[in-house]
Amino acid sequence: MKRKFYEVVTVAEMKEAERHTCEVLGISPAALMERAGAKIFNFLNDKKLIARDKRAYVLCGPGNNGGDGLVLARYMAKNGYRVKAILFAGPGKMTKEAEEKYHRLREISGESVVFIDEENAGEIIEEMLKAGYIVDALFGTGFSRAVEGLYLEIIAAANASAATVFSVDIPSGVNGDNGLVTGAAVKADYTLVIQYYKPGNLLNDSCDYCGLQIVLSIGIIRPETQRSRHYLAPVHIASIIKPRRKNSHKYDHGKAVVFGGSRPMPGAPFLAALALLKSGAGIAVMAVNRKHRRYITPVRPEIIVEDYRGGNIGNVLTKASAAAFGPGLGRGDKANYRVIKRLLSLSLPLVIDADGLFYFKRYLHLARENVVITPHYGEFAGLFDLSVADALSSPLETLEKITRLYPVWVVLKGPTTIIAGDGKTFFYRRPNSGMATAGSGDVLTGVIAGFLAQGYSAEDACKLGVVIHSLAGYAARKIHGEHGMVASDIIARIPGEILNLVLRTGKR
Repeated sequence: MKRKFYEVVTVAEMKEAERHTCEVLGISPAALMERAGAKIFNFLNDKKLIARDKRAYVLCGPGNNGGDGLVLARYMAKNGYRVKAILFAGPGKMTKEAEEKYHRLREISGESVVFIDEENAGEIIEEMLKAGYIVDALFGTGFSRAVEGLYLEIIAAANASAATVFSVDIPSGVNGDNGLVTGAAVKADYTLVIQYYKPGNLLNDSCDYCGLQIVLSIGIIRPETQRSRHYLAPVHIASIIKPRRKNSHKYDHGKAVVFGGSRPMPGAPFLAALALLKSGAGIAVMAVNRKHRRYITPVRPEIIVEDYRGGNIGNVLTKASAAAFGPGLGRGDKANYRVIKRLLSLSLPLVIDADGLFYFKRYLHLARENVVITPHYGEFAGLFDLSVADALSSPLETLEKITRLYPVWVVLKGPTTIIAGDGKTFFYRRPNSGMATAGSGDVLTGVIAGFLAQGYSAEDACKLGVVIHSLAGYAARKIHGEHGMVASDIIARIPGEILNLVLRTGKR
C-alpha cells in the first residue's frame, strides 16, 4: 500500500488548523489537548519506550504544550508509572486548558505534581540527573526567543542527564518556524510531533536536537485554504521512475550539456557530467569556454568535451535535451552572461547552480517554468538580495514568496532540502555531514540534469534528484564514514540507489 504523505504546516497554520478542527468537530481545545496527551502515552506505552520501574519527569510549561504534558503525566500515574510533573507556573498563570489538566492530575495523584522555583530547583535538578525518562513539554512550537533563567538551568540538566529524553511536538528552545536555536535547547532522543511537521522540526539546527521524530495523528483537520506541503520519502518517488524501452539508443535517453569549468575548478563540471550519466542520461557533454580549454583534462572516456567561443554555444547544443550551467565557472568571465542569456532564450530544460547563479541574477526576468536553480542558503540570499540571516530565519516564507514572483523551481539545499515551485512545496530530510564536501552540489546538479534530459518534468526531476542524491550519499556514508566521503563516492552509489527504487515498483 502506498504510504501517505506527511504534511508540513507553519506554526500559525497549526493554530488555525486546531481552531478549525474544534469548530468542525464541535469539540473544545481542552478535548484536543486530551487527545494529544493520551496519544503520546499510548505510543510510549505500546512501543515499550518507558518502563514502570524507572522514574519519569515531565517538564510542563504554562502553555498548551505543558497541558499536553500534564495529560501524559495523568495517564502515566493512572497506569502505575513513577511519574512527577514539574510545573513552572501555578494556577492563574497557565492557559485555561492547561490549568484544567493540572487540576485533573491533582485529583488522581497529588504527589505527582511539584512546582519548581529558585529555592527547590537544585533538589529537582539532582533528581532529574538520576531519572530514567524526561519528557520535555515546556514551550512547544510557539517559542521564538532565547531561553533564560530557570528554564535554561532545567534544559541544561535535561541535556546533562543520562535519561531518555522525549520532546512533545518540538524540543524546547528550537524555533517552530525555522529550526534555529538561540542560546540553548533540549536535545531530545525522540520528538513526538503532533499531527503535522512544522518547519522547525526539519530545518537548520533541528537535526542536532530532534532525535528520532514520530508523527502522531490526533485528528486535526487543516482548512482547505491552507497551502499543502509534503514531506518526501523514497517510497513516494519510486513510482515516478519511468520504465526504459529495451529497443532504444542513447539519444532516446537524452543528451545533457554541462557548461562549466575554469582554470581553478576544472573538475566540477566533470562531476556533474558523470552524475548525469549515472542517473540514466544517454550522452553527457561538458562544454567549456575555449579560453579555458587547455586547463581541462578528460578524466572519463564516456564524457564528451567540447569548447565554444564567447556566447556562441549553438554547436554544443545540437540534439541536447537538457543543460546545466554553473559548475566550476568562476565569476570573472563576462562571456558567461551571454551564455546564460542564450540558454534562457531557449525552451531547453536548464539547471543553474554554483557560480551560474551569480550570472543568472542579471536575467531573473527571463526565468521560466523548466528552469531549476539549486542554491544553498548563502547563494539563495545573494541571488535575491537578502541577508543570510534573513534567509535562515524565514526560509519557507521567503522561498514561497520567491516562487510566486519567478516561475522557476528552487531546490534550497541544507540538512533538510526544500523544493518549491508552481505553488507546491516539498521537504526531504536525511542529514549527512559527509555530503558537506566539495563537489557534492555539482553531483546534485548532474542528477537533476540527467532526469531532465530523459524527459522528466522539472518537478519530478527535482524530487528524483534530491532523494537519489541523498540516498547515494547515505550509502557512501555507510562505506566511507562522514569524515572521509568525497563527491565521487556519492556518484558511485547513484546507480544502486536508482535500482533499489526501481525494484520497489517492479519496473525493470
